Amino acid sequence: MDEPGMKSKLREAKLRETLRDRLGENRYQLWMGEHVALRPSGDQLEVLCHSKTEVDLLRRKYGGALLECVHTALGKDFGLKYSVQESIDEAVEKTLPSKASQSALPALDVKQSEPPKSRTTNKPSARPQARQRLRYTLDNFVEGNSNRLALTAVRTALESPGRFSPLLLFGSHGTGKSHLLDAAAAELRRHPARPQVLSLTAEQFTAEFMEALRTRSQASFRHKFRGVDALLFDNVSFFGTKQATIEEFLHTIDSITSRGGQVILTSVASPSELNAIHPGIAARVFGGLAAAIDLPDYDTRLGIVRAMAVRAKTTLPEAVIEMIAQQVVGSARLLAGAINRLVVTSMAERRPITPIIADMVLAEFCQQNTPQVKLTDIEKAVCEVFGVESSTLKSPKKSRVVTDPRMLALCLSRRYTRSGLAEISSFYNRRSHTAVLTAQKRLDTMIGKNAEVIVAEGACQVEEAMRRVEAVLRQA
Repeated sequence: MDEPGMKSKLREAKLRETLRDRLGENRYQLWMGEHVALRPSGDQLEVLCHSKTEVDLLRRKYGGALLECVHTALGKDFGLKYSVQESIDEAVEKTLPSKASQSALPALDVKQSEPPKSRTTNKPSARPQARQRLRYTLDNFVEGNSNRLALTAVRTALESPGRFSPLLLFGSHGTGKSHLLDAAAAELRRHPARPQVLSLTAEQFTAEFMEALRTRSQASFRHKFRGVDALLFDNVSFFGTKQATIEEFLHTIDSITSRGGQVILTSVASPSELNAIHPGIAARVFGGLAAAIDLPDYDTRLGIVRAMAVRAKTTLPEAVIEMIAQQVVGSARLLAGAINRLVVTSMAERRPITPIIADMVLAEFCQQNTPQVKLTDIEKAVCEVFGVESSTLKSPKKSRVVTDPRMLALCLSRRYTRSGLAEISSFYNRRSHTAVLTAQKRLDTMIGKNAEVIVAEGACQVEEAMRRVEAVLRQA
């Protein structure tokens, strides 16, 4: 290598080392790694990215930091020039959707909001449900800390029907309750004993019961529902104050369980909340088993994203999979939406789904899926995640139990509300508007170092804590 070439390489190495120190290894690899060419020449550094989108994003997000590092490593006379690389490795095309696949984006494995029609059967159905059974099985249900109890309970109920009956699966929307219910129905229908299985929603049960009352065909209705071996019932919390329907439902449960049959229910309401709807529902659940399904944690989200990508026949780099799991904290439906957005963006840009593109798309996606909120909403969400009182966020104390949640509250208030810096600072009893800026600087530093904070459930990285707060805001 000639002397100018060697000098350029040494300058680049020095600059990259400075960038690593400034951004931290993770951020450096994401934004300034080998996919970004840095070419010192004369008194100018040329920064080359794969697309104009990446150039614009890099300049907007880290242009100032990059210029400071250039001045530190190469000298204050150096300038910056951003360019798009003229040629890109042909391997990039392997990650792009084929022309044949662009006509229809593969459907991701996420439960649709419209429930199937109620059905009683003692053999596999001939309706299109067969495709659903292939999609929703216990084998393709991603197990994690958030759903392990529920999954174990369902498996036990299938191995020993009637042992835990009724079995209630409860939790937020999109946590996998309907997946488990469909999987249980499919397993029961494949049982050698060929049991009669009825699967429906509370809304369908109500409609059929009202029709039976109208036509005075209650006997036929009761024969249909009470004579089955297994009843799988989605969204029991739908009943609300429909007392007559609830009474009929309770008699149905009693009839099935008294014969050793299996009843599996799902609900967004907890057993105590069901007690407020009707004590009889809660009483029967307490006599069986109630298993909570929480929103997936980081490791479970990783597994869900990998599984969705495989089923959608979409190639995602491991770094992008990790980014989705880190940034999109919420239900499986939300994860599916994020993947769909990335795939469509890749098609539109005719570029692969790189970490830089993913960061831009996911930031926009998460913001669009978090509604405009008030300062009090931020306060409530932070308190819920950290397990603290609202007075803690406004306390003058400087222990991390106080400063960590307040830091996130200040930063997220700036991001998601229309309040000015002075209003935000005043809300949290800070003397100056600079408190928000100081909090943002501290948060950026902690993220760069992968620092941990203590939330209600234990220690987690500060970015994960921030995503959990955003997830609470989305559910509000």
